[in-house]
Amino acid sequence: MLAGRYDPIVPLRMSEVTALHLSGSTILQDPAVAHMVLAGHHACVDRAVAQFLEDPATEIDTSCLAAIPEPAWALPEAGPSRH
Repeated sequence: MLAGRYDPIVPLRMSEVTALHLSGSTILQDPAVAHMVLAGHHACVDRAVAQFLEDPATEIDTSCLAAIPEPAWALPEAGPSRH
């Protein structure tokens, strides 16, 4: 299962509950994206998905997830006050 750390639509807890009902499931959480994990363009995630598609019975290597950097957050520039 793919999950994004900042996903407001399907929070990690929902994936964890779903995984309880899927034997042999693995949750792969990308630490730098929200809802669209495959659009995060992280080679680590792409490799894990490819590994699963090649052999769904194999244990997925998720060790590379720790190397994905946190996103750089920026607040919008202050504009004129609307008050």
